[in-house]
Amino acid sequence: MSAAEKASAPERVRTPAKHPANPAEAPEKRRKTRQRETVFGLVLLVLSVIGICTLVQRGMAFAAAHKNGAAEKAALTQCILPLTLADTPSFESPDALTDEQFLTAAVWAMIADGKLADYPADAGLCTVPASDVTAAGNARFGTVRQPEHRTVGFHELIRFYYDPDQQCYFLPVQPQYLGNLPEITACTAEQDVYCVKAVCRPDQPAWAGTEAPVVKQAEFVLKRSGGAWRILSMKTDAPDADENAASQALPDEASGGEQTNQ
Repeated sequence: MSAAEKASAPERVRTPAKHPANPAEAPEKRRKTRQRETVFGLVLLVLSVIGICTLVQRGMAFAAAHKNGAAEKAALTQCILPLTLADTPSFESPDALTDEQFLTAAVWAMIADGKLADYPADAGLCTVPASDVTAAGNARFGTVRQPEHRTVGFHELIRFYYDPDQQCYFLPVQPQYLGNLPEITACTAEQDVYCVKAVCRPDQPAWAGTEAPVVKQAEFVLKRSGGAWRILSMKTDAPDADENAASQALPDEASGGEQTNQ
């Protein structure tokens, strides 16, 4: 390169290398960086723990709700069971039930709830005071009814005999009867009032091997009071409900029936 070319060539500007004014600043900067990373990591850990705790709590709440829902469904099923066993017809209020229907449901309530274990038994029959049967019916329906006691039942194989002299019932410890069992399909609640829909299937021996068919559908209105359920009404689609209700009444004195209350 000639002298003229060297004179005309632009001068290169050299940028001096950057070095910390104080050599001790580099370790300090790294230390602060590590501190920030540590704090950020701790924050993430805390958030992760909170998230896990929230998931666990929600899982426990879901399990508890499922358990409570299952327990509530079982309690509702147990409450309406006597009415499906008794094949009780539709009624808009418990006061609309006849004495026969009320007493039959009351007896089935005592049987289904296992109350007969509290009474002495002889030859497969329990002796139960009539007042206790009345109390069982009033507890189921939330009433203060005083029915006229009498022998009640569907037919010869499942009658509940009343002794007017002793004012007691002779009830079978283990009734040999395959009645209709309820299966709740829907339930809605408004405060303490529940609307329960169920299908009814006839009970059948375990060796049957097939699911029993639905014989009728029913809708119940219940009220929860003090941890207990009260049946307010029942509506069924069974066309022969009235006939079944009529069959619960036994022949009266005029027809020669000896078991009716005198």
